[in-house]
Amino acid sequence: MKQKKPGFTIIELVVVIAIIGILVVISIVSYGAWNKSTVIKQVKSDLQTAVSAMEDARNFDNLYPDSIPDNVKVSKDVRITGGSFNSGREYCIEARSTKYADVIFYVQSTDNIVQQGTKCPTYTGLVRWWPLNGNINEMAGTGSVGTAFGGAAPTTGQSGAVNGAYNFDGVDDYLDVTTPGDGWPYAAGSLSIWVKLIAKTGNEHHSFLYTGDPAEDGCSGHPSIILSSCGLVLQAQTNDRTVINFSNYTAWTNNLWHHLVGTWDSKTGVATMYVDGAFNRSQNFSFIPYLSQDVQFIGRPGNRGTARYTKGVLDDARVYDRAISLAEVQALYAAGAQ
Repeated sequence: MKQKKPGFTIIELVVVIAIIGILVVISIVSYGAWNKSTVIKQVKSDLQTAVSAMEDARNFDNLYPDSIPDNVKVSKDVRITGGSFNSGREYCIEARSTKYADVIFYVQSTDNIVQQGTKCPTYTGLVRWWPLNGNINEMAGTGSVGTAFGGAAPTTGQSGAVNGAYNFDGVDDYLDVTTPGDGWPYAAGSLSIWVKLIAKTGNEHHSFLYTGDPAEDGCSGHPSIILSSCGLVLQAQTNDRTVINFSNYTAWTNNLWHHLVGTWDSKTGVATMYVDGAFNRSQNFSFIPYLSQDVQFIGRPGNRGTARYTKGVLDDARVYDRAISLAEVQALYAAGAQ
């Protein structure tokens, strides 16, 4: 009687195939983890190279260059952005992988420690910046110091930092951040601010960031961001009172932080409002805004008594001399208030 040759049963074959499949998956996962680990090391290495270049490029006044030096060589799948701010006294550099969206690291000159995440918002074209971190110092270049009126005082900021923002009572609290005769170029520009309203109950006005003539405000005026009966307003005007005035944003939630950015560009003829890192609304216009050069308020409008003062908390107010892009708005939102 002939004996059957030993072989695999169907069940055994299925088991073998399953094991091979598992081994393939493990190999792929292991390779992916190894590859990502390699990418992380490369991103960190390139970031350190950029940091060394920034340190080496300091001038005789101990100031850093505006941007990362051209001699920095970056790996193929690594992108590095950032530069100096505070008139060259500080810098922030960010390096990220173009393969893995979550591989992002940054270094700030204050500690020179490589940290994971994104903390380097846009500095190019930043002409005025009030972080409001326990003081009213302007950090983009003028070095001016603002004055608090009423009971405006430091409070917890958007990032959770103690004394990282200013609180306003909606009655007589505001910050005067006037810098006389500065002559900002406003054919294009952007305003950015973090806002947490304590009690919005209806169509009352809240003036967040105001730049212009103290006699103008409301639903028309110089470049400002105002929440009013007109909606969420980016406003600017010519000297004959032609107005950019739009948005009608209604999804406002009390006691939550919102990031507001308004941009305009006279060349493209487009003004845009962004809310919480996302496009909100745009409007076409065909004029160069008429602007005062010597009045800026945080937390109040121009000459309107106390009817349009902010009741809430404001943080990280910025003015740019160009219309920043959606990607830059998203970077500001992702970084949070500084």
